[in-house]
Formats: sequence, C-alpha cells, structure tokens
Amino acid sequence: MRVLLACVAAAALMAACGPKAEQKPGMISEATISGESEMKTADAAAPDASSGFKLEPLGEGEGDVQGCQTMLSNEDGGEIFRASAADSDAPGFLKIDGEVVQVDLVSSDGDEKSRVRTFESADKKTSVIESLVSSEAHPESDSVEQSGSIEVTHDGSKQSFEVKGGLAC
Repeated sequence: MRVLLACVAAAALMAACGPKAEQKPGMISEATISGESEMKTADAAAPDASSGFKLEPLGEGEGDVQGCQTMLSNEDGGEIFRASAADSDAPGFLKIDGEVVQVDLVSSDGDEKSRVRTFESADKKTSVIESLVSSEAHPESDSVEQSGSIEVTHDGSKQSFEVKGGLAC
C-alpha cells in the first residue's frame, strides 16, 4: 500500500511540475514563472538565429567603385554599402560575415529626389534593395546627401538597415 501511495504521489508531482502538453522538449513556459503564456527557449542568451548573417563595414579598398558612387553608413558610422551611381551596369559591394560580396544593379526606379534600386549577386544568394531620398546638395564637392534604408537578403535571411550618406562624383 505504501509503495502504491508513493507511486501515486510521484506521478502527481511529475504531472504538476513537468512540461505542459503543448510544450516542446527544451522549452520553458514563462506562464509558470510570470503568468505569461508565451514560451521561450531555455537558452535565452543565444543569438537570434533568424538574422542568419552579419553585415560588416567595408574596409579601405574593399568594393571600390569607379566614377560617381553612393556610399551608405549605418548608425555605427561604418560604410556598409558602396555602389556605382549609374543607372545601368552598376556594381555594388557589401561585406557579409567577413567576405566582400558584389551585387549588380537589376532595376532602378525614381528620380533625382527619391529612388529605389535593386541589386543582386551573380549566384542569386544575395540581394539589396536600396531606398533613398536625396536632401542637401553640395555643388562645390559634387555631392548630394542621402538617407533611407537598405534591405539585404542573404541565403534566405533578410535584414533592414537605416542608412545615411550620399552620392559623390
């Protein structure tokens, strides 16, 4: 009888403390701890795997473009995208996971005030959508300030970045 009671008590304890039916192995229900219903992985310090890649600033001599070019920096201040300002046959460069990737212009739409250009790598693994608005022009240095965003897709993962910089000749 004592063995049977011990087994029943153990089973009740396991049912009360064990994972809920909707939980997957390795998941902790925040509801048990904080009253929320959202589930989180047990390793909360792990990096977000959905981003899939790291966009890094281009170094000196990486992705040099001849003629007029667009140079865009993110909030950290490093140039993350350089591209020819031409409306056709325009190469662009970015650095992903330590490797410089060339993308080529495939479409361009807009005018001198705002434009959207799409670039794609030869292997089709990487694409960049550049959406920019022009602001102050500097005729003495043949440049125009620009700001906007770029959306980078690499190996199926997508990230968007607010950028500023400009076009210089």
